[in-house]
Amino acid sequence: MNNNIIKNNILKCLLIYLIFQNAILFFCSEKLSNIINLTDELICVILVIWALISNAFKLKMLPFEKKSMLFLLVMEIVGIVCGFYHDYQEKKWILVDAFTCCKFFLYYFSVRMLISDKENDKYLLSVNKFFRIVSIIIFMLAVHDILFLPFFEKYDFRYFTYSLQLCFGHPDSLAKFCITIIYILTFNLKYKKNNIIYIILLAFVVIFTFRTKAIVGVFIYFLIYIYFGVIRIKSKTPFIILGIIGGVYLGYDTFLSYYSHADYTRTLLTTDSLKIAKKMFPLGAGFGSFASNVAAVHYSKLYERLGYLKIWGMGRDSEFLSDTFWPIIIGETGLIGVICFSMIIYQFIKYIFNEMKIKKEFFIVALSILCYQLISSLGAPAFFHPESMSQFFLLGILIKIFNNGKENKNEFKK
Repeated sequence: MNNNIIKNNILKCLLIYLIFQNAILFFCSEKLSNIINLTDELICVILVIWALISNAFKLKMLPFEKKSMLFLLVMEIVGIVCGFYHDYQEKKWILVDAFTCCKFFLYYFSVRMLISDKENDKYLLSVNKFFRIVSIIIFMLAVHDILFLPFFEKYDFRYFTYSLQLCFGHPDSLAKFCITIIYILTFNLKYKKNNIIYIILLAFVVIFTFRTKAIVGVFIYFLIYIYFGVIRIKSKTPFIILGIIGGVYLGYDTFLSYYSHADYTRTLLTTDSLKIAKKMFPLGAGFGSFASNVAAVHYSKLYERLGYLKIWGMGRDSEFLSDTFWPIIIGETGLIGVICFSMIIYQFIKYIFNEMKIKKEFFIVALSILCYQLISSLGAPAFFHPESMSQFFLLGILIKIFNNGKENKNEFKK
């Protein structure tokens, strides 16, 4: 067995582990769970070091990656410098938060660098049967728990029944699990047409999690799939209009539930992040200070100054203080950070539309990943959440293999 085969097997096993990480936590003791919760950070560090060594510390970057890296670097410098200056958090936790905020890009880029130039679009076929079996098992468990005495505890009551979470601890986690597998099965559709059956089964499970962000994500996925994969309309304007209309319609209730009440945690974090950004314009309070997981776990001094200790649901050990995305960017890095992160997203989307439309499976999955992350960012940590790392891992595979298939490889400039 040559080194490339071993490397590919390790990468596929890591991808599978990241997808199943939350389900594994469900069956672990609290002490073991604390260790497993750190593994996505450890894997990220290993991947980065492995990628650098494998490429002899030479970064072969696509033009859009260079621009994205520059914007990310500016955002990181702003967050770290502001964090050290304002001193709302211990320095070590400022650096941890800085790492958390760039982890999604490190996953993407390190995996993209590790995949061999010889790999093609059959790269994930070896795991296709496995994920088909997983899809059937998840679907059967979901149907059982809907119709009969459930194997797993259900979550909250929504619409006409309780939402499903199965062995994932939360409906959002189950939804992300199913959506990530949908993306992998879609990637293999060219060679496995019957994958559409398993995709539909998983979409059914997502619907019964009753998580609007996830349902909108699946809706956008099918919209992209039908519009660009089945009908194959070249113009993207009607797609954007349909996506906005569909997204607004399906996400309206979620937006109201998150932001219509002035005393809701998400609402307070959002309004206060804007106040912080205005006061510290054009910078922010620095990493580890506001709305992030680090700021919540290692309770930020800024929270104390804002009087959060006196507000229900915003004190120490609150699970709601790290349940947003944009307030992190706005509060910690200010206007500069918002512009930089927005430009990173823009660079990815621009590349996907300009380059990847020639291969529909690549295009559908890559665009769906970014759309889903953007939708999730309205009410969850999204890009920075550990459960999102498997999707950026997959995105790294997609873009690398897509470029392997291009006749002109001059885009990789040394």
